[in-house]
Amino acid sequence: MNVKGSIAAIKTAFEDSVVQRNSEDVTAL
Repeated sequence: MNVKGSIAAIKTAFEDSVVQRNSEDVTAL
């Protein structure tokens, strides 16, 4: 597995967690 692929996977997972947190915040409002 190349480094670029690993970074892309980490970035995708990070963005998914941020989006999930944002939707939870919106639901809380």
